[in-house]
Amino acid sequence: RAAATGSPPHRAPPCVSAQAPPDMATLARDTSFGQRELRRMYQRFVAIADDGTRLVSREAFLEQPEGTTCPFLRLALQDALDAALEERNERIKAQAAASMGGAPLPVPRGGLDFAQYVKLYSNFSPKTDPDRKAKFFFAVLDQDSDGFLVQEDLARFFREVYRDTLSDPECELMASTSWSNLFGGKTRVSREEWMFKAAGQKDLMHAVTMYF
Repeated sequence: RAAATGSPPHRAPPCVSAQAPPDMATLARDTSFGQRELRRMYQRFVAIADDGTRLVSREAFLEQPEGTTCPFLRLALQDALDAALEERNERIKAQAAASMGGAPLPVPRGGLDFAQYVKLYSNFSPKTDPDRKAKFFFAVLDQDSDGFLVQEDLARFFREVYRDTLSDPECELMASTSWSNLFGGKTRVSREEWMFKAAGQKDLMHAVTMYF
């Protein structure tokens, strides 16, 4: 959800697996998750990963409960997932090209390994710094990646999130009200201005919080 609600933050359900998570200490150090949370996340990861590659596909990732029941989380997860997959593909292409003397090689879109899976979800942890959450939220809203937000970015976001429950005029009114409350008469704001306002907005931080 992108606006205040009376419901608690989304809680991701566990799955069952007998396998132990890899490199737990490193992941605990590099993310906001404790080892108990990581073990639960690895159980989920194993349950949806491809048996052959041990990677989670984009489709399998987005079919998880939080991606199907909460429109905002689906949108945010989809954006973060696409960015993570693109980063992985570029890294593999560079490694392949280097091994072949600079010759470009096509690389399939594969999926996320467990470390990438955890780091992606760390954006939603309640332990994650509000500034980091606000930066992540900005990236979701800034669809044209120009480094600025305008009221239409909020309207487009609300239309996507509430497309099954609200009309376009209702979404535009919600965007206008939210924008006015946050930024007054400004026509556009930078990432720094957004973060200054958003990090202190409990409702916004609630929208990008999950419990594992």
